[in-house]
Amino acid sequence: MYRDKPWPELQFVHCLSIGPYTMGLTFKDENSVAAFYNNQMRDIIVKYLAMKAKWQTKEVSRLFPGIQLLTLFAEPGLNVYTSSVGIGTWDDIKNTLDEVISAVDSGAGVHCCANFDWSLLMSSRACTINFDAYRYGETMALYGPALKEFLVRGGTVAWGIVPTHNAAVLDAENAASLAKKLECTLTNVVEKGVDRNLLMDSSWITPSCDIASLSEERGERVYELTREVSELMRAKYFR
Repeated sequence: MYRDKPWPELQFVHCLSIGPYTMGLTFKDENSVAAFYNNQMRDIIVKYLAMKAKWQTKEVSRLFPGIQLLTLFAEPGLNVYTSSVGIGTWDDIKNTLDEVISAVDSGAGVHCCANFDWSLLMSSRACTINFDAYRYGETMALYGPALKEFLVRGGTVAWGIVPTHNAAVLDAENAASLAKKLECTLTNVVEKGVDRNLLMDSSWITPSCDIASLSEERGERVYELTREVSELMRAKYFR
């Protein structure tokens, strides 16, 4: 994305790391139990991710003094918690998220590209909630009171409105259509009692998820659309 741009033009850097719950579900202990549900292994995972995030943000700040950081922990595994096969308690997950988030001096958030009960994340120390707003944007309006409280205390929402899950879907969209889709989503949220100005001031525009499954050409288009949608929204609401 930046190969034709000088580094000084960067305004912020996005740092991404796997979250403790998702990582804890990816391997098992000697009893074939997911590592997250083994207290000792869970503690190791949390400490490792906390130290990694702290080192990562420190190095980025050293390389780019004064740069703004958006640090996110990816938790696609959260859909397991809300499914019929989910086990454990939310407090277990929340406590691990709070610990790794607290390790980042600049604050950090959570990325989840699956559908989820966003009010649960709003009760954590996450500063930002980044989700797939292209497919699940309407779900945010279900949590109006919790979202309002989250935003009032300084939280932000990163609306992943540019689709990355399917190349054909991406090809069928343009900046105007995505901005219109996002505006409809935001209007639904406002109708639930969230102040529009507060919502706009507390919003980011992002891709819905990573671009690993896309070609380089489509990957660049994702970021171009992200910029264009942001410019359209800024021109309309921040004149």
